[in-house]
Amino acid sequence: TNILETGEFVVNVMSEWMVEAANHTSGNFAGDVDEMAAANLTPLASRVVSPARVGESAVQFECRAVHTHDLRNRDGDVTATLIV
Repeated sequence: TNILETGEFVVNVMSEWMVEAANHTSGNFAGDVDEMAAANLTPLASRVVSPARVGESAVQFECRAVHTHDLRNRDGDVTATLIV
């Protein structure tokens, strides 16, 4: 599930030994793919939001999106979305 669809997400701060697996979760996966399972990471139930936390992360921030802002290139194409 996507942050833009649910408004909820978890920021997981990873230790150096887990960086490769964590980086794998940032791929361009289809909506029905479990990124944590693909990266062999352990999901933990969150306390405040619906998305799971990463068990291997050193610190976890459970978040709700308040605002989104599309970032555009010189041609006006959306290249990223900033989430606050």
